[in-house]
Amino acid sequence: MKKGFMLLEVLVATAIGAILLSFQCCILIKSVNWYNKNITTLRDSSYCDEGLIIIKNYIYMNMVEVNTTNNEIDINTSDNMLKKIYLVKNSGKVVVDYYDNYGYRYGLIATNVVAQNISNMEAIKKGDLIYISLVDNEGKRISQCFGIRKVY
Repeated sequence: MKKGFMLLEVLVATAIGAILLSFQCCILIKSVNWYNKNITTLRDSSYCDEGLIIIKNYIYMNMVEVNTTNNEIDINTSDNMLKKIYLVKNSGKVVVDYYDNYGYRYGLIATNVVAQNISNMEAIKKGDLIYISLVDNEGKRISQCFGIRKVY
């Protein structure tokens, strides 16, 4: 009797192994694509959540007066600064511009990005409440209503 495998047995075992490996590769590729899609969606949702938290902190930090016009938020602070929060439509970023001495005549001091991948921003003030809504690129809306308190 001969010891070892015949050539036909080796070819059949290799073919079965290749078929099983191709199924596993397909499953792996689908899993990676699903992960990449979901991580992007979760990141955009996180940008909206964090953006609202940051905007809330800007509103409550040394705030003297808050106004909204054309979905932009103007915050006058007790340290003689004007903070203007708005959406830059072409880049999808919500930014905060800092101006000195309650006006635009001294120019822009700094700009910070609050949130990214935002398709729409609404800001409405009614009485002592301000309603802010952010919509990400996937169409998910995150809204929050803040009570406005004044620091004298």
